Order: sequence, then structure tokens, then C-alpha cells
Amino acid sequence: EDFFSIWQTSKLAQSYEIACAQCGVVRDLIENYYTLFRVDSQEIEREKRIQDGLEKFHLDSVRRKPSGDMRIFVYLHERDENTAISVILTPTATAQSIVEHIISNHCKRSGDNLSLHEVILGKHLERPLFPSERVVETVLRWSIWEEDEKRTNYLILKKNTLYPALLPFTKDSAPVYGEFKYVDSKSKSYRKYAFEFSGAKLKQYKDTKTTNELESWKIEDIIWYIGHEVKRVPPTRFNFTFIPRTYDFKRSKDEPYFGNVVSVNTLEELHKFIAAMIVGEHPEGLYPPVIL
Repeated sequence: EDFFSIWQTSKLAQSYEIACAQCGVVRDLIENYYTLFRVDSQEIEREKRIQDGLEKFHLDSVRRKPSGDMRIFVYLHERDENTAISVILTPTATAQSIVEHIISNHCKRSGDNLSLHEVILGKHLERPLFPSERVVETVLRWSIWEEDEKRTNYLILKKNTLYPALLPFTKDSAPVYGEFKYVDSKSKSYRKYAFEFSGAKLKQYKDTKTTNELESWKIEDIIWYIGHEVKRVPPTRFNFTFIPRTYDFKRSKDEPYFGNVVSVNTLEELHKFIAAMIVGEHPEGLYPPVIL
């Protein structure tokens, strides 16, 4: 029973038997939460898929590496079978540690700012992983997607062209704001709304008066991507898509699209919002990727 550590501070004041009994109560609460707290069937199914993904991760880990690690493939510069590099992925491995490993062991090219990128849905959406981000969280997030959706997802180490463009907009902590076209994962047509990023939240308003807030998302609860799903035709070329961090991506009649798309008016507006969201989540600010 690993729960005994919860009562470490008081273990001298009570018997071992009492502590074990308390551990049993906590275990029963966790194992039977869906019965005790009226959890709906969709949440139970989602939890099962996450657990299946975790079990597969651990099973593969045991098969491949006794230490509990697993191997993943990371492409170098471009997606080509000849550039795929096998990398050991530990549960605590960060994007930065993987970048440093590949650079030390496989790179000969110099002069590039390299970052690990997540690319999904047939190369239509991508994002550079923040250096301190744990890569296993990205890989496990894919594990609960349908097979047809995740088969084109991959990680690639390549030049980070986004961060240098964002740097000028990271020095100003003022809120960013604009009126843009927007569509959620349930809708087909774009509609105009006002958006603001401030206080580490992305906020949606009915109009530019910013008095009627329709919805808001904490930055730590979402993941953003540059681009949009190919099925959705936005009104401009400057778009970002965002999803809940716990997104259970499964197309249905009621929700046929991937994520929520914000279509801004200019490249500068896109950079301002992305920069604000990164700094909102990581107050230490952007720092350059590894330079070869």
C-alpha cells in the first residue's frame, strides 16, 4: 500500500493497523469514485481509454526497457524514414533533454535554432514543444485518439522559425485583444467574436465592448496549435487551433471537427496572441532553443 506515505507525519501517533485501515478507505474511494459521485458514462469511458493508453505505455516500457523507459521515433529536419531517430523516452524526459540528446549524438548541421515539434492531423497543425514540457504527456494524449486520427501524428526536431518571430511581443505584458472569426468543434460556420488574452486566460466576448464574456479558458488547461484542420476553411491565412488539455478527440455527429479555431486578421496579430499565451503559461518567457 503506497498510501501509507500520506500519513508519514502522524505514523508515530497511531498504530500500523489503523494506518492500513485508513489506506484501505482511500483506496476504496478512488477505485469506486464513479459509483459514489455519479460520474456519467462518457467520463467513465474516457477514463478507461486513458487507463488503456497508460497500460500500453507501461507494457511497452517493460518489454523494451527494464528501467520503465520506452523508445519513440523522432524525425530530424524533415519527415523521412531515413531521418527517423530512435530515442529513449523516460516519464520525466523534457523536450529540451531530447533536443540535447539528438544534437549530441546525431546532428552535424550547424547554425540552426532547433526545437522539438508536435505535428498532427496530416501536417496541418503543429506547435513547438516548450523546452520544459514533458514529452510523454504528448505521446499519451495521442493514445486515446482513434487510430485513423493519430496515425499521421509525429514528433520532429527542426528549426524553430516561430520563436524568433514571437520575441518582440514577449516584452509587453499588456493584454492582447482583437475581433476575429471563430468556430468551435461543433460548428461549421465561422462567426465574429472579440477575443482577449489577459490574466493567463483566453477570453471570448460577444462583441468589442468586452462587457459580455461568453467563455474563458485558463492557459494551463488548453493546448494551442498553429494552423487548422483541413476540413475547415477559415476566412484568413492566420489561424490557431486550441483544444482542452484533456481533450478526448473522437468525432461524432454532434462534434465532427477538431478543436476550436480562431482566424485572426494579420500575421502580427497571430504572433501577438501566441506569444501572450506562451508567456502566460511560462512567465519565465521565451528562451532560445539549443543553438548548434
